[in-house]
Amino acid sequence: MRYTLFGLGEGVRIDEGPRLWASVERGRVSDASAAARKQGLRPGTPTATAKALVPGLALYEEPASPSRMMEQVWSTLWGYTPWLETVGKDSFFIQVPGSVPPLQEIREIMQQLDTNLPEGSRFCMGLAETPKLARALVQWAASRRREMPRISRTMGRQRLWISPGLTGRRKISSERDGIRHADSGDRPAAVHPPAAAPGWILALPVDAVWFLSSDVQAKLKEFGVFRLADLVALPDADIMRWFGRESLLWKQAFAEVPPGQIQVNYPPAIYSEEWESRVGETMPAEYIPKLVEALMAAVVDRLQKAGRTALRAGMVWKSTSSEGRFAQAAGRPLHRLSSWLAHLQEGVRRCREEAARAGGIAYVEVYAADLQPLRVRQSRFTVKNGLLIPDRWEAGRKIEHIMTQINGRFPDKLRIGVRGSLRELRWRMVAEA
Repeated sequence: MRYTLFGLGEGVRIDEGPRLWASVERGRVSDASAAARKQGLRPGTPTATAKALVPGLALYEEPASPSRMMEQVWSTLWGYTPWLETVGKDSFFIQVPGSVPPLQEIREIMQQLDTNLPEGSRFCMGLAETPKLARALVQWAASRRREMPRISRTMGRQRLWISPGLTGRRKISSERDGIRHADSGDRPAAVHPPAAAPGWILALPVDAVWFLSSDVQAKLKEFGVFRLADLVALPDADIMRWFGRESLLWKQAFAEVPPGQIQVNYPPAIYSEEWESRVGETMPAEYIPKLVEALMAAVVDRLQKAGRTALRAGMVWKSTSSEGRFAQAAGRPLHRLSSWLAHLQEGVRRCREEAARAGGIAYVEVYAADLQPLRVRQSRFTVKNGLLIPDRWEAGRKIEHIMTQINGRFPDKLRIGVRGSLRELRWRMVAEA
């Protein structure tokens, strides 16, 4: 089981600024310092309103790339788990494996962030069973609704909200948490959550549903939809008539099967190893395969130590007169040296041809790109005579038993590894046509 932590940064898009500052994008506030937020400034506020609301506010143009502060935060998180997805310029998803909620690891992360971040910056985080539930907790807190489940922890300036499903609170009372139909007066809503979604998510305000635009949220409120429970209770025909057929997916947005999926995109760099000859010397063609194998072994060793795989292998070579490149995408993540060498065979051949033509190679680089976490799979075993035998042994034993029965009636008619004759293959093609 992997548990998901979503973090949304406040005051992290600018590295250095005064006590009262805000970053501006397209004429609206995109981020602000903690002191400015305490005076009521929120993201999305027009710049003219922000200046009037916070006297002495310093405005900065939104940077084109994430701040050095966020790069340091992402690097810190990657030290805890390779399951890291960076979101925009101020957010992240991480997944931490464990049989129980990893509260100790989360506490260490919060403590380290509180130490490294400046006074005007902090993170609001949500820990839940799936990525969407974790983000819903943070967006719910940002909407400033009092009905939010009060299951939270604080570490310095950092704030953490925990899913009720991880703390033993499996269900939220409709009357206590305010889940009601807009047109039912004071009568609690008899609404059931979508399959695989917890009951507490029904109390999520429409304002906290981040994938709905502000225009859609305003229109939903005009129709009396203020919470996810109201949205789920809407007839499909009505929601399709108002917002189109794709709007039916809104009802199932939180129906993820734990642990859910995140798009791992960190670190964006590649793992590479290179070799360069001395001045005036080159590598003969016959030594190229051994050189590539040695360089690739070093790359694979780094990948294994980091618990990662990759989806693309490549190499670059230079002779005294030209330069060549080769890249090969893989259908499955690569983590064994033999698999890497198989994907680089064509590149090695081209490199040897260039070495034979130019009289040697002066530079070789191999790299692994499109990095992914190494996915661990649990093997099945069978107990035989007190020993753990791989499950495929049991399957092989069954096949041998079937062969014994068939060959008992038809001697030597069935053998493992025997290919059908041309006549048998032709009859099979006729039968399948």
